[in-house]
Amino acid sequence: GTSGRLHIPLAMAAPLRLSLAAALLAAGAAHDFRACPADRCGAKPTAGACPTTTQAGAGAVTGVEEKVFFRNDASVPVRLLRVLEDGKEEEEALLPPAARFTAHTHQGALWRARAADGGDGASAGAAGEESTLLLEHKVKPVVIDDCACPPETFVDCGRPDFYGYRSTWDPVVFENASPRAVRLTWWDGGCEEVVRTDRPFKVLPAYSSLRVISTYGHTFRVPPADQPEVTLRQHTVGDVPISDCREARAAAAGRASAAGAAACGEADAQRAEVDALVGEMETLRDQNAQLAAAVDTVRGALDAARRWNATRTDGAAGLERFAVDLAQRARAAAGASAAV
Repeated sequence: GTSGRLHIPLAMAAPLRLSLAAALLAAGAAHDFRACPADRCGAKPTAGACPTTTQAGAGAVTGVEEKVFFRNDASVPVRLLRVLEDGKEEEEALLPPAARFTAHTHQGALWRARAADGGDGASAGAAGEESTLLLEHKVKPVVIDDCACPPETFVDCGRPDFYGYRSTWDPVVFENASPRAVRLTWWDGGCEEVVRTDRPFKVLPAYSSLRVISTYGHTFRVPPADQPEVTLRQHTVGDVPISDCREARAAAAGRASAAGAAACGEADAQRAEVDALVGEMETLRDQNAQLAAAVDTVRGALDAARRWNATRTDGAAGLERFAVDLAQRARAAAGASAAV
């Protein structure tokens, strides 16, 4: 026509819209993300310095209900403590090593774990001192920042939305602190299933939050809504580990070393005592041999006296027998000396 306006046939409109969408997605894909810390990408935390209390009290806890699963990975029993609004610590459980505890709590609650033996071998609370702090954990949302984890291949499970009944009720809150819309996916180890939200297209807008009723052990990934191959956060609903911190581990190693040195010293003392007893036994054995030899000598002298007395009554025949007996004893003694 003469209007100078561009007319696009209807059959070409849909492909053009798709091309524009692809161009927008490509523009978004050009965004450079900073690298996320390893613990935000599914890595297990490593033992660091002993924590310090960061808050005097929990304050008013007004958040929604949540479960926290504590696991004692420390080498000593720990006291699990709920921090009250006034800052006082209320013991909730005593956990031996490798034990677990499920805490029914709320968003905003503050928890601490302290070594039950004080961390230095002393009993907890001795002389008014607090035992070694191994963990301070505040119940808060899983934050999604504008950073990226190592790239993962996105595989869509292609399953319908889950509407079934859950036998366990383990809620988790995700907070999108990034400036972009994201999706929340459940990763089953092989593929990902997009989680429903109350927003169109199952997205979580920027600077918004979502509470999900999940199950212990479930792993979630969070990609941008327009970049499924990018992972902004990976989170598994699992345990909060209570670990030996560096100072507590060093103190425990020092106690073990001291105990080992003491045990070695005690073993050396016992070995010396045994050696002394063996020496005394050998001395007594020698003394017994000398005493036995003396007894034999006395016995021989008595026999000789008796025989001499016999010669006095028997005359020459008795004297001859005495001489023969002495000669036999002399030969026997000489043979014994040669054998030795």
